[in-house]
Amino acid sequence: MLSIVFGFAGLLVLDLLSISICLAQENVARPTTAPKATVPRTADQQAFMALPRETWCLDTCDGLCQSAWYIPAAKPSRHTALLFHDFRADKASMADYGMLFHRLNYNVVLTDNRATGQSEGNYTGYGYLERIDARCWVEATIAKLGTDTEIVLFGTAMGAAIVGMTCGLTLPRNVKAAIMDSSYTSAIDELRYRVNQEYHLPAITVHVASKVVKIQAGYCLDQASPLEALKKSHLPTLFIHGAADETTPVKMADELYTQYHGAKEFCIIPHAAHGQSYATDRKQYETRVAGFLERHAA
Repeated sequence: MLSIVFGFAGLLVLDLLSISICLAQENVARPTTAPKATVPRTADQQAFMALPRETWCLDTCDGLCQSAWYIPAAKPSRHTALLFHDFRADKASMADYGMLFHRLNYNVVLTDNRATGQSEGNYTGYGYLERIDARCWVEATIAKLGTDTEIVLFGTAMGAAIVGMTCGLTLPRNVKAAIMDSSYTSAIDELRYRVNQEYHLPAITVHVASKVVKIQAGYCLDQASPLEALKKSHLPTLFIHGAADETTPVKMADELYTQYHGAKEFCIIPHAAHGQSYATDRKQYETRVAGFLERHAA
């Protein structure tokens, strides 16, 4: 009887390990097949993609080549927006936001995060690895555009988490403000929530997956934490979130905002799903972003 119990327990452990490995592989490793290219759908996306642009390349601290587009402002400007995209997306997916900043006469830099698009890398870092890349992009932007360049960091979803974790680093004074749209508090909080909601699996599955990620990619999921990183930042920050977000619950945005001690603003868009705040209420979104920039990055 005891051997049956131990045998059953062993099978459960093996199942848990197998699920955790699959979870880590699905959410961290670069897909083996290239994602479909982003197709411009809105008028703003089409207009932005038609603007003249340069392709920039960056060599990261760990020897990866990363790609970005640079779109100059319509008129000479010292203001530059550095944009970071969501998980499994690419720089073209940020065209709507790029056009928003272009209308405000900002230079725009859109990056491909590591392990996505035209950028090299085998593993996504949920912001923990990318924060170092983002600081390198800040330094590269200053080197290319001049020391009088003033930079705003902007990101959606995982891109927002990248921004939050980048703010926790020592940055050049050129970085004036940050905008975080739909960020999670930490990668482990995000995956724990999604695993529970979508698969009804116990939280320990995510903790085991985090150990697998540590072996594969060199970091643990709890290290990817905008909430912790922002404790080291005092940059003016605008937190945006959709009230109907079922992927990253709005309570995470509330926690980020409440615990942040720098200059801050909060914008909840009614009825907006995950990453859909701008599409849901473009007028309010543009008004809040423009007002925030006028107050903190003019």
